[in-house]
Amino acid sequence: MKSSFIDDGIKLDQKTIEAEVTCKCTARIAWYRIPKTAWKDDEVKAQIDESTNWFAKYCIALEFEELTVDPALEKKKTKHKMADLIDKYHGIVSGIPDQQGKIAKEDDCLAAEHEVQLMYQHLMLLKEEEQKAAGKRGLDPLDAYTVLFLDEWYNNSSECGLGMRPDRVSANSQSEFLIGMTRFDRSSRNMLTHELTHALRRQGRVRHSNKRCFDAFIKTNQVTDTRERSWEDHYAGNLGAQAIAMTRPSRADGTAPETDLEDSRLLSIREYLTILWAGEVECKPGCDMKSKPGGAGAE
Repeated sequence: MKSSFIDDGIKLDQKTIEAEVTCKCTARIAWYRIPKTAWKDDEVKAQIDESTNWFAKYCIALEFEELTVDPALEKKKTKHKMADLIDKYHGIVSGIPDQQGKIAKEDDCLAAEHEVQLMYQHLMLLKEEEQKAAGKRGLDPLDAYTVLFLDEWYNNSSECGLGMRPDRVSANSQSEFLIGMTRFDRSSRNMLTHELTHALRRQGRVRHSNKRCFDAFIKTNQVTDTRERSWEDHYAGNLGAQAIAMTRPSRADGTAPETDLEDSRLLSIREYLTILWAGEVECKPGCDMKSKPGGAGAE
């Protein structure tokens, strides 16, 4: 399967290049929409569909599974009730301005983040107990990145410790294998896609070994630079040549939707290799996926 990349690993000219993708990779993503947030079902679906279609052009299949709360299991196995955690979270969020351009107090965002962590841990515990009760593995909570669709949280960024939070964007957690999608991105194009280009490059837990596919891609495409691109890197590509990476957001206002993350954005050669090496995806030789005309997604 031929796919379009930004060339930072073959001729190193940062321009668009076609390269042969030799393996199909699968990533397992768990997700949960916190009730009573600004997110609507169709907005969540749009983010999931966009990311699924975009990654398909690199023969990466995203398998999403919605997390649920079983009250009976919750009563037997957990310290908290999800409904109580949600109510406390919304009590905190109600004091945080939701208008574009408004600045939030850092302490309020930290308090919201504490409740997000408790909800995340609660969901992971419930999923683990659900799997045990069913006597099957299914989606192991430790084997999937998790996405929470929420209103506010506190992502660790360069503005930490200033007392105020002007930038409240969706982001990957620094401490958990978790993405928080904030209310300001409900109408953003490909924001979940963007966050997953970071998440799938992340290392730090024992995962899948994709050395066979990693080596095959290098050999088939005569890659000369195999250095990893760190999962936090916002690589741009060649802006002059319009070979712009999906990892490069463009908005200046952290409370405004991102409008420029078009389907035409690309992975770079080294980003793709880092995804394989990090092991959040599981890869096998051969690709049975087809991309739509223009590389928009899978048929």
